[in-house]
Amino acid sequence: MALFTIEELLLATGGHLLSGSKSGRPSRLSIDSRTAKPGEFFVAIQGHRFDGHLFVPEALKKGVTGVLVRGDFKASLPRQRQRPAPIMIGVDDPIRAFQDLAGFHRRRFDIPVIAISGSNGKTTTTQMIGNILRQEFHLLQTKGNLNNHIGVPLTLLRLTRRHQLAVLEMGINQFGELTRLCSIARPTVGVLTNIGRTHLAGLKQLDGVARAKGELVASLPTNGYAILNADDGYFPFLSSLAKGPVLSFGFAPHADVHITRLRSQRSHAWTFTLRRPGYHRPVAVQLPAHGLHNVANAAAASAASFVMGVKSASIRNGLAQFRPMAMRTEIVQWNRVKILNDAYNANPTSMQVALETLSQMRGTRRRIAVLGDMLELGRMAKAAHEEIGVLVANLGIDDLIVCGALGTHTATGAIKAGMCRDHVVVTHDDPDTGYPTLLDCLVERLAPGDSVLVKGSRAMQMERIVDGWKQRFPRGRAQAR
Repeated sequence: MALFTIEELLLATGGHLLSGSKSGRPSRLSIDSRTAKPGEFFVAIQGHRFDGHLFVPEALKKGVTGVLVRGDFKASLPRQRQRPAPIMIGVDDPIRAFQDLAGFHRRRFDIPVIAISGSNGKTTTTQMIGNILRQEFHLLQTKGNLNNHIGVPLTLLRLTRRHQLAVLEMGINQFGELTRLCSIARPTVGVLTNIGRTHLAGLKQLDGVARAKGELVASLPTNGYAILNADDGYFPFLSSLAKGPVLSFGFAPHADVHITRLRSQRSHAWTFTLRRPGYHRPVAVQLPAHGLHNVANAAAASAASFVMGVKSASIRNGLAQFRPMAMRTEIVQWNRVKILNDAYNANPTSMQVALETLSQMRGTRRRIAVLGDMLELGRMAKAAHEEIGVLVANLGIDDLIVCGALGTHTATGAIKAGMCRDHVVVTHDDPDTGYPTLLDCLVERLAPGDSVLVKGSRAMQMERIVDGWKQRFPRGRAQAR
């Protein structure tokens, strides 16, 4: 974690000293009083569910060098007996100050930064880029889901002199967030995977999603590369925002990084080639992942890697080593049932992709979709769920089991599109109950040789269904691929 002197803390944040001295050793930052260590500087971040100011006394007891708080906080701090007085810096907004410190640290390093955003495939594409570039560079990469207004700064604060470049995932749900994250991270390459119906509660409509995601392209410098999806309907709009070069990827023949000779393999893999202007030979790729969407993600990752000048062998080896993360089109074999665990999150676009993947799975007796609510869709929620139900019917999925407050709309759409009522089950389970009714339905319906998709928004915690299935059949053998 980065080190800051008191002078640097004041300079980077525009804060003022409420108590204590400007002297002292450089400190690392902490935003969690539970893990704060002596000598660190505690930043009292205020979130939706917690307020770090409530834990300032605990942090001080643990021996932190000082605390960064709201400017009006001093009066509410209980009297401290320790001497000398703790260093306390007051700022208008501790979260913004924390971001400013990450930006200050980023500016210490003259290295390329690749930022990845988009409606779907951000984490997978980030993982693929990391796999490729790690063949030739020592890099800093986003861990887990640290992709928001707190996660991106946390990642940047891990930058050290040994890092040759950084690969950062950026997720947003409001206008202006990507602009802010880019002002902190200063990306030199921006990758947009696609534009889909996500976070419509804040972004209102698909055009709004495109404008919000386009902030990444608009924030790139004149010599910064925008990596854009040639198959996306918003490609012309996003390209128009670029001040520098654009490199496109996709299945379209005019894409700069063009996917050709695509073949599906029985072993949950794709083989294909990537053609890139300037490279004499196409890159032959074997990708161990389900779904055409992952082929597109691989092309996006390769495009970003081409910009970094890596060898074809690094792209080939990096993608061959890719393995889907847990709950992201993860295939789990259990009790002779194939589970497509895509429970991490859901929106209309990713739900469509997952259902298409289920419908195309080979060696399957029957296909069953277990779907939870897609959240943050605002006024489009009802229509979006009905559309998914229609898609389930049109793809010929054998059974549909839904849960959540919006599941009835999915069921209605499927039945209206001709799916037999006997093959549509509506449950009213939720994560707090552990989905007992839904699991009972699965036990009744699933048989050896079946494939089942499990997917819903993060708040639905649909992975509990996968875990519940394993618990009911403890002798089953799990084999994630």
